[in-house]
Amino acid sequence: MQTFLEELRYPLRRLIKSPGFSLTIVLILAVSIGATTAIFSLVEGVLLRSLPFADPERLVVLGEHVGENSGIGATARDIGTYAAASSAFSSVGGYSGTRYELGGGDTPEVVDAARMTAGVFTTLGVEPMVGRVFTVQEEDARQPVAVISDALWLNRYHRDAHIVGTSITLDRSTYSIIGVMPRSFEFPLQPGQLDRTQLWIPMSLTAEELSDQNAGAWGYQMVARLRDGVTLQQGAQDANRVAQEIMRNFPAGMRNEA
Repeated sequence: MQTFLEELRYPLRRLIKSPGFSLTIVLILAVSIGATTAIFSLVEGVLLRSLPFADPERLVVLGEHVGENSGIGATARDIGTYAAASSAFSSVGGYSGTRYELGGGDTPEVVDAARMTAGVFTTLGVEPMVGRVFTVQEEDARQPVAVISDALWLNRYHRDAHIVGTSITLDRSTYSIIGVMPRSFEFPLQPGQLDRTQLWIPMSLTAEELSDQNAGAWGYQMVARLRDGVTLQQGAQDANRVAQEIMRNFPAGMRNEA
């Protein structure tokens, strides 16, 4: 923990000096999964950065510990399992960072982006400034839609008032822009980096990502919102209950590898 705090010292100073940003502790729930099937206790931490999300004190980040490896994120399967099986959280969302080649202009450029489930927007409680965010139905139907950042709207589209419904080319595939997030919106959070993520598209997990072969691929993240009246300790207990369910359903042939 000391090393973690030392690493955050510089970005924290920068964030404190940044206008429009507030310092709020967002609690992290780390669900611990042992080398075989044992479930260990909650690991508590703090994320020393926050943006104006709705009721940020109710937000938690769900992560897993496998053996001695901590903070490794979550699997694709975990996202759906926690959303369906947890009772302590009013909403759960999954996400992963990525990059796309943004075409359509004079010069293509590589932009940072995020694949997200529709539950992330619900969990964070932030409305778009223009248009709307994508729905669960669009995510399930693999609709090629995108929500862009205020910075991208300004720099690439010069705040075009008719941006909603126009096309954007990502890795040579065409998406439809359906919304623009507020200038203050930043997600995923990156310590020491501002205005990094430029657009968000539906997660639309593939059959390969959800397959047994990728059951141990911890390349995703989860954010959740505690229900009103539910304490962090109760949320941790519920998260560990779901973790036990995950381990019971973990492919038998891979348990000894976890």
